[in-house]
Amino acid sequence: LPYLDQANIYSQLTRPNGYYAHSGFPGNTVLYSVRLPVYKCPSNPFGMTNTTDYSLSDSTSNPSLQSMIVDYVGISGATPDPVGRTNVCTGDILASSSSNCNTGMMIPYKSIRFRDCIDGTSNTVILAEQSGQVNGRQKGANALGAWHGWANASLSTWNAGTTLPLSSGGFWYTAGTTTVRNPPNAFWSSGAPGYANSAYSANTVINSHHVGGVHAVLTDGSVRFLSENIDMNTLRQLCVRDDGQVVGEF
Repeated sequence: LPYLDQANIYSQLTRPNGYYAHSGFPGNTVLYSVRLPVYKCPSNPFGMTNTTDYSLSDSTSNPSLQSMIVDYVGISGATPDPVGRTNVCTGDILASSSSNCNTGMMIPYKSIRFRDCIDGTSNTVILAEQSGQVNGRQKGANALGAWHGWANASLSTWNAGTTLPLSSGGFWYTAGTTTVRNPPNAFWSSGAPGYANSAYSANTVINSHHVGGVHAVLTDGSVRFLSENIDMNTLRQLCVRDDGQVVGEF
């Protein structure tokens, strides 16, 4: 927020240790009314807020919140791992066994430095669009509005001494990040898998209203258009910072 000329709002926020940041910290409700156009894709036909739930048809339990829906998502890695590592992801996450990895540049509650981007900043995606729909439903990583700020809840901290999380099970809401598991703009005619079809999932699809693909930001700051027909091995390599693989054309 300070880098978006929103230092006044930032100074009002309370950052407690617990994951219920809204409970007992009324100052944080100022975020409900924040509207930052920089977080919206100009091609998204929907508004900046959503007064219905993620189905865009049913009423939410608290429509008065109207928190902003962000059209971009941080990339926490890709699954399966491009080089077959089994200790960099967990499969015990709410929403149909979705898988959260710590191999990307944006990991909840952990700072990743440029020096950690072993594959090179021009070969690693840090952000991607998530402004489209799956089966006509808005399923972005923060589409539930009231749960908008959650990032892996109480179990989100990765153990500094290992690549595995501190524990498994429990609540693993990954608002704001996604581990890439499906092609861009993936769409199922008869219902997406739960791990791709739930806003609570760690594998919400990167998508957009653009024809043919999505925009993505590489760690060097450049923007590239990723085709929905991109080779999945190439996409997974792009989303992982340290697999040591040579990325092909994309």
